[in-house]
Amino acid sequence: MAVKKRWKLCNEGKLGIKEQTKMKEKDKVLQALCDGLGENYKLMEIDLELCIYRDFGNRFEVEVSGVHTAKQNKKATIYLWCMDATGAHGYVIKKVGEVPRNKIGKTVEELYEYSENLISQGYDCYEKVQAYLKELVKKEQIKKEEDNGAR
Repeated sequence: MAVKKRWKLCNEGKLGIKEQTKMKEKDKVLQALCDGLGENYKLMEIDLELCIYRDFGNRFEVEVSGVHTAKQNKKATIYLWCMDATGAHGYVIKKVGEVPRNKIGKTVEELYEYSENLISQGYDCYEKVQAYLKELVKKEQIKKEEDNGAR
């Protein structure tokens, strides 16, 4: 998986009263979706896109991307980020695509469990997670080569 770096921008949280009066339809739809997910979620501009964001509080964060639109059938892409010690830079460690809007909350909870599982195995910082993921890729390549050799 390609590593994607991220720099958080300071524009985060709920849209203010002034902004809400000038909101476009897609902004209203995104705010409603964010509100429906619960108080742990907020809007944040990430890589120049207004996204739904959740910090798990364990150096892992989630970005819900691709739903800043008025189209209700538009599916989300959800990224699990592992953040550095400062919390300012992060790397995508898992991506879940084509998530229907009504499954976003469930998918994020599954990613939270995944992050907690990584931590329980000692993968509690980006460097350790990166080493773990590289080992997984290596194992998959070996298995693929073995499967191709058996044919």
